[in-house]
Amino acid sequence: MLTVGADGAFAVRRYWSPRADPVHEGRDEAYYVAAYRRVLGEAVACRLARLTAPPGLIFSGGYDSGGIAALAGSTPVPGGKLIAAASVMPADYRGDIRHARHWVELCARHMPWLDVRYVTRQGKSILTGLQRRFIERGAPVGAYHFVQHELLASLAAAGARLIMDGHGGDYTLNPRGQAALARHLAKGQLRRFLKELPAHRRLGTHRSWWALIKLDVAVMLAPAWALKLWRRIRRGPAPVWADQPIAEPFARELMARGEIDPRNLRLSVQRETEMRARLREALELVAAAPGPGIGAEAVEHGLDLTRPFHDKRVVELALAIPEDLYVKHGRNRYLACLALKDLYPPEFQTRWRMNDDEIPDFQRMAKSIEPQMLEDLARMEQSPMLARYIDFGKIRRLLAARPTADDHNSGWEQETQLALGGYLAARYIEWARRDNR
Repeated sequence: MLTVGADGAFAVRRYWSPRADPVHEGRDEAYYVAAYRRVLGEAVACRLARLTAPPGLIFSGGYDSGGIAALAGSTPVPGGKLIAAASVMPADYRGDIRHARHWVELCARHMPWLDVRYVTRQGKSILTGLQRRFIERGAPVGAYHFVQHELLASLAAAGARLIMDGHGGDYTLNPRGQAALARHLAKGQLRRFLKELPAHRRLGTHRSWWALIKLDVAVMLAPAWALKLWRRIRRGPAPVWADQPIAEPFARELMARGEIDPRNLRLSVQRETEMRARLREALELVAAAPGPGIGAEAVEHGLDLTRPFHDKRVVELALAIPEDLYVKHGRNRYLACLALKDLYPPEFQTRWRMNDDEIPDFQRMAKSIEPQMLEDLARMEQSPMLARYIDFGKIRRLLAARPTADDHNSGWEQETQLALGGYLAARYIEWARRDNR
């Protein structure tokens, strides 16, 4: 909280820190199942109370946004509908790109109070409305800006004013628990480990036995010094930030001036089996985030974004839940599956744990505009001012790392993400300096 006095003096006070509510600690499984539904239900219901327009939801059809959608059905709202906007592939798409349409449709059939509006990327890319986004935001935009704009515009056009999303579920009530298997061994729970191992593979990862043991057990249990050494060997002499498309002399200059602390750029190896500690760290990072993100763009559409999983009551329950309940019988989101079993579609009880991306065909989008991006890069690198900040050669190499539109990973193409981030930063600096006239 920032308080500013008439004389210009100001003071900053933190009024709350994420913590467990003692009333939730030391309870049995049945308590946490009931508390999950009750507390998250309260967080959703209090946001829907006394609305004068139908509420909206940015909807991925996953456990988090799906839980909000499910619980919203018990609260009367104007029009009797929750407007849900989902980013998916077109209805006639039959390829191998993973996307959310299947799960959204299951939810729509199971939750008759949902009014679903589908958004597809057809004909749109990061270049769509780019300079308008610069004007509206007064800041650089991310590679997902155009899809977020379409989702928000869809909700606003349907009459929504207050909207929600499922952001925060992964680090509050619905942790993925990637280190759950390794934690059983670290805690000496051998029988639990042997019981969970086959179920974990069947429901969780779809990996081979070798990959499962290596990635979900061995790597999680390896000592920090060994992981740091291995990562340094793999990376070589290059600094940790070497894959970022920032010009290296400029990066060094920022460090020399003390504007960037190089200690924050070193390889970080965390004790993954301390899963609740990871949740606390994620919550602290969110609390320290420099800006409102998509919330600022929501305001531009006349929308107020609120996040039930960031509710104080939800956080204080989440930090009291025993780590043994993060993953059970191979099922992460275990408590969600039990607490909302009658509200989720039945298929949620056996779905795998991967999320669907907001731009499922991200790689296809990037390749469709690559000729225009390469032309822009050739123009911008002629500017000494831009070349001081941006390594344009690195952007080209990152784009070439995935040579075809079919070399996709449903939104997790890190090389392409980095390339587009550098390109958008360069375009914003060029626009802000009016060098693009």
